[in-house]
Amino acid sequence: MASDKYEKRIKTVLKVIIFWLLAAAMILAAGRVTEKKDSRQKYNGFTANADKIDVLFLGSSHMLYAVNPVQLYQEYGITAYNMGRHGCMTTESYWMLVNALDYCQPKCVVVDLWALDRNYHYDDVMDGKQSEADLRNNISLLHEMTDFLPGFSLNKVRMIRDLIKDPQTRQEFYWNFMLYHSRWDHLIRDDYLPVEEQEGTNRYLGAGSWHEMSLNESAYHYDVYDEKLPEQTVCTEYLHRIIALCRSRNIGVILTFMPMAEYYEQDIQAVNTAADIAAAEGIPFINMLYAGESDEVLAALPPGDEANAAGTDNDVAGSSHDSLEQSGPCRNLIVRPAHIVDLHTDLTDGSHLNSFGMRKVTAYIGKFLNENYGAAKILEDHRGEPGYEAFERCLQRWQSDWISRLTWEEDLYMELGEIEMLGATAVVYIPGGSPALYDPQVVRLLKQISGTDLPETAAEQGGPYLLLQDYSRDYGEGRKWFELAGPAVIEHFDSIFGDTMYIGQQNFGALYQEGDLENNILDMEEHYYDDVQILILGQGGEIMARLYYNVGWTNAE
Repeated sequence: MASDKYEKRIKTVLKVIIFWLLAAAMILAAGRVTEKKDSRQKYNGFTANADKIDVLFLGSSHMLYAVNPVQLYQEYGITAYNMGRHGCMTTESYWMLVNALDYCQPKCVVVDLWALDRNYHYDDVMDGKQSEADLRNNISLLHEMTDFLPGFSLNKVRMIRDLIKDPQTRQEFYWNFMLYHSRWDHLIRDDYLPVEEQEGTNRYLGAGSWHEMSLNESAYHYDVYDEKLPEQTVCTEYLHRIIALCRSRNIGVILTFMPMAEYYEQDIQAVNTAADIAAAEGIPFINMLYAGESDEVLAALPPGDEANAAGTDNDVAGSSHDSLEQSGPCRNLIVRPAHIVDLHTDLTDGSHLNSFGMRKVTAYIGKFLNENYGAAKILEDHRGEPGYEAFERCLQRWQSDWISRLTWEEDLYMELGEIEMLGATAVVYIPGGSPALYDPQVVRLLKQISGTDLPETAAEQGGPYLLLQDYSRDYGEGRKWFELAGPAVIEHFDSIFGDTMYIGQQNFGALYQEGDLENNILDMEEHYYDDVQILILGQGGEIMARLYYNVGWTNAE
């Protein structure tokens, strides 16, 4: 009898346990469905490939849109991830690094210092001057950085306790179903798919990409070059913590400040303070905020220093060092490069790089990493190695995306930039009198493509203008091009079309192939009145895309 009661009690307890386990599983599943997917889409590539990542990029949106890890892999075989996010403070970059180290052991960390002047600690308080809506938006940005992390992981709990003051607000980070449970009416198909199948999942190893061009005809900034931050800020304190943490884990550190067309007094103060910290700590600082006419090395390591690239084991937060000998292989310690980007064409607004600026900055940082860490065999070339197929797939998607954009780009400025950046085989024709010839941005971009001043000549003469560049064959100089400004008739010249004839009159343009005067390669019938014609050509001269642009520089088709 007693045995039966005991068995019933056991069964009851088991039923209760199973009930609560099922309930917990259902709540967790519901939470995963209802939560916003931004964080998992952004960092899915990191968690999936963490054991293969050698370089982490930390910082704000200025870093997010400045460095493309896929390009680093393409050019040097460096495996990296861009952890940057919108509005990210140095405080948050520190905690992002702490949590990332639960997943990976990078060999180098590159830190963006845009927020170095900020002097507040809590994301839900800030400096006390923000509205409730602004504070809520700031908390939402922190969710974007943290939702992918397990709710009660030790370092996530430490991070939230450090960055969020209000205990009630902290709870939504540990169990975000509290925040997202009301999203049922807003769910879309992606919410029910595994993160790797969701349309918004990051394709470029954490990097963002802006395909807009800001018309920055001038830069707005203070002409101040020697002032520093008047006091140590919360963010400078956390920068020292980043440096100390990296030293304790034998990780190299590089500081940087990204290019801007519009910068202000606090930005220059932050840059100058960062240079002092870099010199004191013996670590490299690449200042791209304002550039001179040529590269400047403002401080370098002593000759013969062959110290370990990743620094020392000194892990005292906020420590400084009397010698630069502890910084590793980076002999150019504090560097102010010459103009890396064109502030007129390579930004999407006054302070963020577009995809062209990103490509140039990534190329510079990749070269710096390769020369200083690759040469020391600290960063290895992983291209083609077994186990790195995910990076190869990202590279293939990135290249495919660029080719696709090249053949349907709606914005003329972006199309011209893509032709120059990708070295596309293309024809650009602008008829006489076209307003495109009087657009300084169009002329600037054409000059970047051709490397000549003929676009300016065409503008002075009122056109027409023709550029035919061919990268499909090896001509010794890398390309072959034909460029004319003003009215002209050229009966024979060699091009990708073979024996080619060009007629350029004020109100008529024609390209004829191999004496075939019946078929004009340019469209002077349906698109006679269009302001710009662009043909994208394949390796054999086949026309892959025809693009036509009118005032406003949007695709006429």
